[in-house]
Amino acid sequence: MDQFEKLNLIRKIQEVQSQCCTHEKEILISIDDYFKGNDESHCIILANTSVNLSSKEFEKFLRNLKRKDNVMDVFIRFYDYEDAMDYEDAWINSDTVFLITSADVQKVKSWFQGLEPSSVKEETCLNEFVNLPYIPEKYRIINVWWD
Repeated sequence: MDQFEKLNLIRKIQEVQSQCCTHEKEILISIDDYFKGNDESHCIILANTSVNLSSKEFEKFLRNLKRKDNVMDVFIRFYDYEDAMDYEDAWINSDTVFLITSADVQKVKSWFQGLEPSSVKEETCLNEFVNLPYIPEKYRIINVWWD
């Protein structure tokens, strides 16, 4: 686990947090930023599942989704970094992937079928996000969450 990259990511998150008035807003992390230096043998996002994918394997899966014609982008939800600050072998916590896509919820569910998500749903409160990019007409943000 690359400590330099982990601290860089924490600094980026803190910068976004400083731009908003509350820590209750959702912060989106790019795939590049989240996985750079992250070499967990079992990806923290999938920690509560029977799926045993490393961070690198999960990153590859998400990058393949991002290449789909009907996917504009894929983001990781920032959850917290307390463990990452306290322990060298801990990464920034997350439990959710967000996709900006023109695909419907059922299609997105099918993409994640083997990864045991707890829920797949369309986000309707877009003002909950601090750094959400522009979403083109006919696209939506889909929340894939693991409990």
